[in-house]
Amino acid sequence: MSPFLRVKQLFKPSPGNEKHVVRLQRQKRIYATIGSISPYLQIACYVVGILWIFAIPFAQLGRSTYVDENALQPGQVSTYWEWAEVHAADRYLEALEVLRDGNASSQERAGWLKEKFADLGIPTDTQGYTFKTSVGEVHGVNAYAFHSSPRTSGAEAIVIAASWTSLTGDPNLRGVAMVLALAGFLTRYTHWAKDLVFVVSDGYQDGMQAFLSTYHGFNPNSLTADPLTLDSGVIWTAVSIDYPGHSFSHLGLFFEGLNGRLPNQDLLVCAQIIGRWTGGVPVILHNTVDELRQDLRIPAWAQWTGAAGEWVWKEIVNRRALKEWEYRAQNMAEQAAWMATGRASGVHGVFHQFRIDAITLFARPALGPHGFHSLGKLTESLLRTMNNLLERLHASFFFYLLSSPASFLKIGSYLPCSVLIGIGCLIGGLRGYVNLGWEGWYSEKLDDTKWIKRPRRLIEGVGVVVALVSVGAVVYAFADSTLYAPPFAAKSARPLMPVILTLVLVPPFIVLSRPDSPTAAPLAPMVKTCLLFSLALLITPLSVLNFPLSLVLAVLAIPLSLVKPSSGMLPFMALGLLNPALFLLVQSGRDAIREGVWDWQVLGAYGLPLACLLWLPLIWVGQAVCLIQE
Repeated sequence: MSPFLRVKQLFKPSPGNEKHVVRLQRQKRIYATIGSISPYLQIACYVVGILWIFAIPFAQLGRSTYVDENALQPGQVSTYWEWAEVHAADRYLEALEVLRDGNASSQERAGWLKEKFADLGIPTDTQGYTFKTSVGEVHGVNAYAFHSSPRTSGAEAIVIAASWTSLTGDPNLRGVAMVLALAGFLTRYTHWAKDLVFVVSDGYQDGMQAFLSTYHGFNPNSLTADPLTLDSGVIWTAVSIDYPGHSFSHLGLFFEGLNGRLPNQDLLVCAQIIGRWTGGVPVILHNTVDELRQDLRIPAWAQWTGAAGEWVWKEIVNRRALKEWEYRAQNMAEQAAWMATGRASGVHGVFHQFRIDAITLFARPALGPHGFHSLGKLTESLLRTMNNLLERLHASFFFYLLSSPASFLKIGSYLPCSVLIGIGCLIGGLRGYVNLGWEGWYSEKLDDTKWIKRPRRLIEGVGVVVALVSVGAVVYAFADSTLYAPPFAAKSARPLMPVILTLVLVPPFIVLSRPDSPTAAPLAPMVKTCLLFSLALLITPLSVLNFPLSLVLAVLAIPLSLVKPSSGMLPFMALGLLNPALFLLVQSGRDAIREGVWDWQVLGAYGLPLACLLWLPLIWVGQAVCLIQE
């Protein structure tokens, strides 16, 4: 029978039946058909979603970047930064190197910066701050200066910033020298329509967090900071300068903010255009050089394949299209990693929580050929472009994936992959919920299966999920307290083995204390149904708010949805390998967890609560599905 006739048969009434009987029979046939094809729909959603993930780096899904805000006009101004300003930056750098070599304290460095800003005739001051966390206290002193706009009332402002520590971990001496030289250069001109705020923050991201929190009247419990004696208007945009080397070859753009926030894409596009055409500097994303990998030689173990193997290696492995796919995939993977973990890729990331569009200009260390001259010209041009704004950046995209400095993907091009997997989880959950409400009894007398309603153990299934999330909340409370620091400061994993084994194996056994109910539906499938519903409710909304995070949950959902109820200890142990507590086994993992605690308590990055309240409970619920024996 053709597919058309099968569909027609669903709506064909039986002869002689009454109107309502016909309708009920039609509904029954439709429900039966949907139920029979639902497993295939679920698998199809998973397969298409996974294939879409691998298709995202293809150039055909993206498009070239463009400036959407006409007022910006990037690269359309004449720059005045010349070698005299470069000489001034060199003199500042020499003095900063003396401070570094003399192990100057934060107070001494900030005092020296305040003196230099004052010599330029700019109102300036310093700000001391302290962050108290469970992994220790962080102290620092910021230096800042405010230049009032000569043309307006100062209702808006632009921030030019540099942290004392670079994102590479080295001293950002040239970045600080650049800010001082820019302060002396920019304040000589009267075309500024916005206040200029110069900030040299102590540490890496903590100093800027203290400055911005105080500036906006936000006082977290972990922060104790001096009040700001100077003030300006609403900050619209900001540029952070990170220049740790002697000279640089490429200008790297870092743009990911805290908790998956992104700046308006127009700001990035302007920086890319200005860097290329005004500064004459190749622009890259992050620290990834825009060069395709070299051809790979055929390995010794594959040489027995002869001419066929050489053809495969030449036409597939070393094909230019594959190299371009790898380059774009690497760029998007780094962006996704920053966004999914909630961490900021630079000092700029602290600005986004206050609705300030900000990026970091990273001078990639190299033997040449660029230095203060190129960086100064492009920074001046970028600030002049920001000065053209009549309102906040809003016309371009806030949701995007950059595959290269000059190409990106719109939200509609990458969103379906995680949404499809979320829909697959929803289909699986609905099928499980419907099936658990009925029990089939075969009658030999009628030679037919009779379906009888039975109570679903929905409250118990939800209770299992809530109980394991509560255990995750206890783990979070421990990790967020001062009790965390002593045991996790160990240099070896041996003292932590009881904690690791407890987190990986013990919580799922909470389901063994449940009461039995022989007349109701089995509990294990109901717990799995609740797990699938939870995954669907998490993945789909998050795909719009933070796509990389939803993608991580979508990938995690596939093995969890494939677990069979009451399948025993082997799947139980296999799921345990996905437990984030296993990071404690290696030193780099313990360092990452300590950084996650620090980021949460100082910056508000959600990595710690995400791991404790989402990742851990999802794995435990999956393990509980394996444990329950009916």
